[in-house]
Amino acid sequence: MQEKRSAARVPVQLSVNVEMDQEFYAGVTGDLGYGGVFVVTETPPMPGTAVRLAIHLPDGSVVAAEGRVRWTRTPDVSEAGRPPGCGIGWRALDERSTVAVRNFLTARGVDLEE
Repeated sequence: MQEKRSAARVPVQLSVNVEMDQEFYAGVTGDLGYGGVFVVTETPPMPGTAVRLAIHLPDGSVVAAEGRVRWTRTPDVSEAGRPPGCGIGWRALDERSTVAVRNFLTARGVDLEE
């Protein structure tokens, strides 16, 4: 599956907690951007699944967000440098989380894309 991103992302491994319905997953991100996040997992949820995220940034702040799974990469189609997981698009971030994502990405040279 080819990913269709509307904004640049920064490759980064950050601790992330993902909640959906009655399930909970603790893992790592593969990348983070203004449009969403990639979460590495061997068992990605189906596209369209609503999730709640807590992403732990290096400065100690936590991005609290609601998102929706946009696409998945299952283990059978993963390869070196492209691990299994899911791309999650932001649906709701509070102002503190929006600022934290913006500061994190700006510090890494990613401009806000229109």
